[in-house]
Amino acid sequence: MGNVWREFSFDYKVIGMSYAIPFVSYVLCIMIILSDSSSSDPYFGYAFLQGMAIPLAGVHTVFLYKYVLEDGAFETLVPLHRKRIYVDVMRYTLLHGGIVFALLMLLVYVNGSQFFTIEKTVHIVALFIFYQLIGLALLTFIRNFEISVAVVGMYTFIEVVTRGEFMPWPRIFIFYDPFLYDMQWKFFFIGLGIVLSLIQIIRTFSLR
Repeated sequence: MGNVWREFSFDYKVIGMSYAIPFVSYVLCIMIILSDSSSSDPYFGYAFLQGMAIPLAGVHTVFLYKYVLEDGAFETLVPLHRKRIYVDVMRYTLLHGGIVFALLMLLVYVNGSQFFTIEKTVHIVALFIFYQLIGLALLTFIRNFEISVAVVGMYTFIEVVTRGEFMPWPRIFIFYDPFLYDMQWKFFFIGLGIVLSLIQIIRTFSLR
């Protein structure tokens, strides 16, 4: 347990104050869910869980590896982190997965268990995995921290603000009671993003 704590402490020293960003989003999400408990729209709190808490849950590994993937010594540093990358991704997936699960339980308490169908449960898990990987995958591909974060942030922000009714691109969020056909496409795009992200990350860290 002490080793795990030291690893997170070291990450905090490397990342700095930006380390707190996901945790601030969790606090805001809790406040929004609780303050909106009397709302007639059960998807309001769910939208913030999807569009704020889950995307920001994936930034720690992006912050952590920007020094490896952006640095001019890319070819030297990547092999040194070949084994470490998988441990770090798993550490933060478990950490943020536990917190997102707690937020999900809060939503169940507020909206009632009938709101969370099997489709929504699978969707939120898949979306969480997607955001744990997509930022890091883009960073390994683009090798620019600002552009990678901007791409993910722009897509997420536009989708959440417009509730998926503006840009003609793949939809991965749920803002209304979905049709089966609509859900199939959401799962397809999320699954495709997960697979391509895994391929890109493995390709970057395993073939060098």
